Parts: sequence; structure tokens; C-alpha cells
Amino acid sequence: MRVAWFSLLNPKDKPTDSLSAYFTDEVFPSLKDLIDIDFFVSDENSYPYKTYSFLRAFEMHRKRPYDIFFYQVEDKKECDFIRMHLGVRPGIVLYHDLFFKSDPPPPLTFSIWQDVLEAYLAQAEIRFPAKKPQDFSDPFALREASLALVPLFSSTRLCGEFRRRVLKYLGRDLPIPNIFYLPHPVSYRPEQENAIGTLKAAFCGSTELEGRAHKVLPAIKKEGFNLIWMIKRSEKEKAEDLLREFGVSDVDLITGKSPARWREVVSKASVAIHTHFSAYGGLGPYPYISLSQGVPIVTCDFAEGESLPDDIAIKINPGRYEGSQLSQALESIKCRREFFEGPYRKIARDYIEEFHQSSLIADELLKVFNSKQDPAKRALYKWEEILKQGREYLFKKASENPLCDIISGSQDKDLGIASVWSSQIGEFAGICLTGSEIDI
Repeated sequence: MRVAWFSLLNPKDKPTDSLSAYFTDEVFPSLKDLIDIDFFVSDENSYPYKTYSFLRAFEMHRKRPYDIFFYQVEDKKECDFIRMHLGVRPGIVLYHDLFFKSDPPPPLTFSIWQDVLEAYLAQAEIRFPAKKPQDFSDPFALREASLALVPLFSSTRLCGEFRRRVLKYLGRDLPIPNIFYLPHPVSYRPEQENAIGTLKAAFCGSTELEGRAHKVLPAIKKEGFNLIWMIKRSEKEKAEDLLREFGVSDVDLITGKSPARWREVVSKASVAIHTHFSAYGGLGPYPYISLSQGVPIVTCDFAEGESLPDDIAIKINPGRYEGSQLSQALESIKCRREFFEGPYRKIARDYIEEFHQSSLIADELLKVFNSKQDPAKRALYKWEEILKQGREYLFKKASENPLCDIISGSQDKDLGIASVWSSQIGEFAGICLTGSEIDI
């Protein structure tokens, strides 16, 4: 099986906070000998894998077709190339986010993707240019969600949001495909455990309101825990302001947030605090990494935190009593240290081994690829008709404009969208599919 894998990746020896890069690093070792994977990126960084420019994907697919196009989507501007390519070649999509703070590039914002999708589902012809494109800048990734042949989600909350909002916003019946929950993978790599006698709380929440630092810091100070706080580099100044505001001085402030670094950080802690309360973002793999190290976790009874078993997570309710509940949770950690430093470790690690082990998640992803390989091929065959219509419209527009001599006279009637991209015609010439006009 050949898979075109579109994802952010971690550069060599430089872990990032990207959830898709983390997922790739965790599952690839189990997949590399079972399927043929080509990684597509948008830059020229040095990666631990052989990579190709996403602009070459169409060309490589023509020469040696892929069975599956696999995309990982998250709320980062660096993911724009993934969101754009998904619009011209649907595939199996793993969503780490469905709500975006970052604005999409103009070819996605001003688009006729609804007309394209409708024609695709009805196997009808698109009349280019279709309706005048509307400024679709809703934070919900409706366009990306609608173009998924098989939607996968790393969060249980996103599964429900997908079912509820796709139908609501499109306002018409759609053949919603089967959806899958694919948990964050975790490799159990034991680090040096915290020495008995030192009370340390590890925290990786953001400095923004949704991270709940304004609730966590007073509880940390009140209960006498030393704090290990891992943040993004861009948050350092605000984090220092918050520490001064709440008078927290026994703190180790670590910049450069990433799942790989969190594994090292949390192993030194008596408790890990994972609080998040927002429609945007989520907990990511961090609480599961904490559990893999046998560290008790405190989390909000919301979204992913709500779905964690009660015997491995202490849950608090965001809002009026959040601060007092945090204090009570930390107090219980102090009073029951014998349990949390003994039997709890096995309970937590057994949970991770059963539901989040990286090799297990890789196996589940492979099962999806195998079971959806034939349907994906049929879907891509249908999509080729849409591409053909868009390509013909593009050449018609190009032939009418002398500025497009760069491709006039070409004898290659099968010139792919990728070739047009590389010719830099328009902002993104794939807009012939996802937009109603090409600005050339």
C-alpha cells in the first residue's frame, strides 16, 4: 500500500508542540515496514524522514498512484498547505482541531467548495464559474470536515462536534461517513521518578484564560507545592507576570513546550495539572504522557478531561469553585501519597498500555487504511472528473490571458494542478476547484 502523508513534522533533534508531528513520530516506527509512506511538507527543513514538496504530489501520483492520501489537520498557520491540498485531493483526515483561531488563506476563505462538494456527491458537472464565492470565515473547519473521505479524531469531543455541525451548517443531507476516534499515542519510556519527600506540581497550561493559570497558581501556592511550568517561548513574559501577580516563587519555568520535553518534565512531579476550558484547542497528548509516567493528574471535567476514567483522574469543575476544588485535589495528593506513589502508578500505566500504546494506535490506523483502501480509490476516481472539469476551465482562462503564456502551447493535456501551482499562476491555482474565479 502506498500512502501520501501530509503532516507537520519535527525537525531533526528539535521537537515542537505540533500534535501531528508528535503523532507521526509515535506511529511511524510501527508502520514503516508495513506500508510505503511518502511525507509531503511545505518547507526545506531537515527532517528524520525523506520528504517531498507538497507541490510534487500530483506529479508523483500520476507516475505511481497512491492508494491513500492521509492528512493531519491542526490549528496552525503552518498547516495551510495541508488544508489547501485537501481541497483538491480529498483523503483520510486525522483532526487534532476543528475550530481555528488562525485565518485560512484567501483561496479557502473565498471559495465555491460547497458547489464542488455537491457536484462530487451527485456525480454532476460543475458549471465554472459557479456562484459568486462567499467570504466563509467561520472558525469551524466545515470545509475541511466535508472533504474527508474518512474522518478520524484525536479527541472524543471533536467526534460529536463533527456530527452536529457538519449537518447544521451545510443545511442539507450529506452521506456522513463512519467516523473514528484515534487516541493520542504514547510510548512508555520510564524516566527517573520523583523522589519521595518533594512535592512538585507539573503544569503545561497556557498563559491565556483557557489554560486556567489564574486558578492553578493560587492553589499551588496555598498547598505548598513547588511548580514546574512548561510554556511556549512566546508566553514567557506573560507567565512571569502571572507568577509575580500570584506570588509564586518556587518555580521552574521551562520554555519550549513539546510532548517530548513534557515526558522528561512530568517524571519529576508528584502531580500533573491539565486544565483547559475552551472550544479552541484541547489537552492534546500531555495528560496521557503524564499517566504513562505513573503521575496522578488533575483535569477539568470538560471535553477530553470529562472522558477520562474517574479512577485515574481527579476532575474539577471550571468556574466559581474551581480554585477551591484545585486546592482540595492537591490536598488529596498530599494526604494519599502512599497510594499515588504505589498502586496508582500501575493503574495509570495499565490504562495507557490498553488504550494509548503507540503500537496499538498505529495498528488501528493501519486497519482504517486497509478497510478504506478500495472505497478511497473509488472516491478518488470520481474526484478525477471534478479535477478534469477544473483543469479544462483553468486552461480556458489561461488561453484568454496573455500573461499566461507560461503554460500556453503546452502539449501536456494532463498537466496537473501541481504544475499550475509551481507556475505560480494566481495566489493558488487550485482555486479553480475551491474558488469561482482565478485572479491571473
